[in-house]
Amino acid sequence: MKKIHLTLFLSLMLLAFTMPAQDAKSKEAADKKAKQKAGMAASKAEDEAAMKAEAEKEKEHRRKQEEGRKRSEAEDEAAMKADAEKKKEHERKQAEGLKKSQEEDEAAMKKEAEEEKARRAERDKERAEKKEKQKAAEAANKAEEAAQFRKEIDEMDAKEAEREKKRAEARHQEVMEDMKTAQPKTTTPKPIGADDQYKKKIKQADDLFKMKRYAEAKPVYEEALSLKEKDPYCTAKLAEIEKLQKK
Repeated sequence: MKKIHLTLFLSLMLLAFTMPAQDAKSKEAADKKAKQKAGMAASKAEDEAAMKAEAEKEKEHRRKQEEGRKRSEAEDEAAMKADAEKKKEHERKQAEGLKKSQEEDEAAMKKEAEEEKARRAERDKERAEKKEKQKAAEAANKAEEAAQFRKEIDEMDAKEAEREKKRAEARHQEVMEDMKTAQPKTTTPKPIGADDQYKKKIKQADDLFKMKRYAEAKPVYEEALSLKEKDPYCTAKLAEIEKLQKK
């Protein structure tokens, strides 16, 4: 009985020691989760603030645009009104027969028109010069880009040509080695005209080989080989095609 009581007592003591550690871990996890939540909330608040600032900025931009438009309309309206007033005054003076005043008004209007015409011409000239400069700058940029692109293409072509040259030299070396080892052992009588047919087949096969049409060149070399058995050139070419097709 005492042994049972002692076991129970020890179990309760162990439980009493482990519970605070578990509570501490739970609290630490809860704190970490709260910090993550607070960080997410802060990030969301920053995003919302940025979006709000951007919206305010856009709103202010539109407001300024609207103010500019209204100001421009008001200026146009004032200019039209001023023109109408001037015209009315001019007609009144004409009706009164004030020739001198009429001549002065006409001279003033002419001078103003000429000045306005000159101002417009100056503005048009400035816009045209600005446009020409922009076109020249764009053309220069395009020319520079085209030159750079051409340079890169030329460099790539040169590198590819060098690699192709090395590959051709390597193939040529392999062919020469094969030709040294591929010696005919026996010969058979050639049919009449076999040499001409052989030359035609070799030329046809070589043309296809130069165009890298290896699959088409192979049977033509085989036909030439049938006209000249164990021909070292055909044998070497067929061996080279086999190597190229395996790559």
